Amino acid sequence: MVAGKQAGQSVADLQKTVTIASLKSLATGGDFLAIFGGRATTTQTQATLNNNILHMYDRLDLK
Repeated sequence: MVAGKQAGQSVADLQKTVTIASLKSLATGGDFLAIFGGRATTTQTQATLNNNILHMYDRLDLK
């Protein structure tokens, strides 16, 4: 996230590159998916991830 923002990537760019498949803990059905009791769809999980990216991006202070 920090490297992407420093490189000038937008939130939309990061949301396209930081995906379920790109994160080991999500791609393998790790702990994050267990929070939903295994009931979350890929679309729901990606939407949640995209929302988290948005909030983290806005909070990064790169001074």
